[in-house]
Amino acid sequence: MKVLKGTIRLGKYASLPRKALVVVQFTVSIVLVIGTVIVYQQLQFAQNRPIGYDKENLVRIPMSDPNFNNNKQIMKEEILRSGVAEKIAFSSSPVTAIWDNWGGFTWKGKDPKSESSFAVTYINEDYGSTIKWKIKRGRDFSSEFSTDSAAVIINESAARYIGLQNPIGEFITNDDTKQKMQIIAVVEDVIADSPYDPVKMAFYWYIKNPNDLSEMLIKSQS
Repeated sequence: MKVLKGTIRLGKYASLPRKALVVVQFTVSIVLVIGTVIVYQQLQFAQNRPIGYDKENLVRIPMSDPNFNNNKQIMKEEILRSGVAEKIAFSSSPVTAIWDNWGGFTWKGKDPKSESSFAVTYINEDYGSTIKWKIKRGRDFSSEFSTDSAAVIINESAARYIGLQNPIGEFITNDDTKQKMQIIAVVEDVIADSPYDPVKMAFYWYIKNPNDLSEMLIKSQS
């Protein structure tokens, strides 16, 4: 009867294990709730984070097969003629990946001790209008400007790192080739890797001939 009523007293430390267990359970519950909230916030951040381009109806087709060589422009024209696509562009890597990281660049006011790498993507003049990126300053590449073969478009992360108040018209020099590339535009950061990681500083270089690029991007008709 005393056991059932809980009136047995085994000493002043008899209740410590039960109290400790309650504290542990309560602590674990709080940790699980906090962890759930953090994971939820991270998922919401990734889902709602601006990606810098329009992914709707955007299709990527790898074009590295030798059978595509010298036929990419013909394929582009035929697809557009069929009415399936709204815009078609070519690039050296997918929008959602970074395949090339380069260092060894110099610009006005650069700290000679700083060493950084930039994500480099080669694109043709239709790339920006196909993915519908957002130009913050300057203009997009155009086949009407012969000087665009020595031009570069940078993203906002690169513009902040370079630190020029007005980067449009300034030059970036490749230390190895000594080639100077004029900045003609700054575009909104495009998330090319994990949405949880900081955006990589990026350079976009102009290639006119699509046969020199391995990726086709198709913006299909909605």
